[in-house]
Amino acid sequence: MGLDIKTNFIQRSGIDRRQAQKHIEVDNRSGIDRRLEPELWKKHQENIFNKDTETALRLCPPARKVISAFEGNDSGNLAYAGGMLFRGINEIKEDFSDIKSALIPGLHQVKDYDKQHPFWAVQGSLIEKTKIGKFLVNYDKTLFGYTFIKKILQKSGMTGYEVTENNLYKLEGSAISKVLGGAALRIPVLGAALFAAMESPNIFKARDKPKEALKSGIKIVSIMGLSALFGCVGRHYGKIVEMVLMGLGIMTGGKLSEKINSKL
Repeated sequence: MGLDIKTNFIQRSGIDRRQAQKHIEVDNRSGIDRRLEPELWKKHQENIFNKDTETALRLCPPARKVISAFEGNDSGNLAYAGGMLFRGINEIKEDFSDIKSALIPGLHQVKDYDKQHPFWAVQGSLIEKTKIGKFLVNYDKTLFGYTFIKKILQKSGMTGYEVTENNLYKLEGSAISKVLGGAALRIPVLGAALFAAMESPNIFKARDKPKEALKSGIKIVSIMGLSALFGCVGRHYGKIVEMVLMGLGIMTGGKLSEKINSKL
């Protein structure tokens, strides 16, 4: 009889029936601690650390190229991975020269920040003295070397320029023309051609090749353009600031191109 009463009571009360079947525990934690289990929380912390570490490393030219090479390999674009690895090795002399200039006070005079040294793809690199390097050096020029670019700069306020004995370009004219002119001096044509070659496998594999070519073009222009602009502005404040802004320009250009291409 007592058992029947208890059974009927459980059937009449839904809450009592569930409580009889299972003890309900209340989790008083809040935020991400409640949503993530201990192992997931540990992994989440590691991901944050890895992301922050990677961002910091991307500000250093040699490390940035190595990271990009691994990304190319992970995405299956071996041409991109090989190209970035080649750049990392070929440009290591210039990269470490820049790092040395940034870290050793007085090595790079502040007055030089008002001038711009051209960024070559071959000159100053490891292949410069090789047979292919001696051939390519004849075509090693920056965007500033093209007449139509100079005409654009003149329309933006450039009144002239002079080249010092150290091959530094001192631009004359409006502030905007100096920034744009300095950026043009920081974009090597052969470097852009190599970037395009590294992107070519994605174009060949794409079903819509013209669209993929447009996306690659946007990526190249965004990354190289913003890196040049950011670096040109940063050079006025010292070599360390210049290097940091160049890295930020590359990362910003990558994000910008991704956002634009996602809408195509």
